[in-house]
Amino acid sequence: GVAELVGFKDAPEPGEEIYVVASERIAHEIVARRVRQAELEGNWGEFSTTGAPLHQPEEIEAGRLEYPVLVKADVDGAVEAIVNSLMALQSHEVAVRVVGTGVGPVTESDVQ
Repeated sequence: GVAELVGFKDAPEPGEEIYVVASERIAHEIVARRVRQAELEGNWGEFSTTGAPLHQPEEIEAGRLEYPVLVKADVDGAVEAIVNSLMALQSHEVAVRVVGTGVGPVTESDVQ
């Protein structure tokens, strides 16, 4: 089926569950709870492609942040659509760098 993915500010960790919820408000509550938990446990940035934590963007020029993104989906056409959508979201303040794509689940080797 078709799904709209909204609200991703950080890359999900490998194997992390993604929830389908009835409203954006509920999604924000779940995210806030997960962020607090990760901060308490000190789990930010366990996996990285560049040595920098995935949840922290890199400043590529004054005032412009670049976010590394790994895109995995169940079919190749979905990957392409997601990448195209992410690229369309770029602005003078935010850039997206696709560090990898593929079909199937995110594995530890995808983020190393």
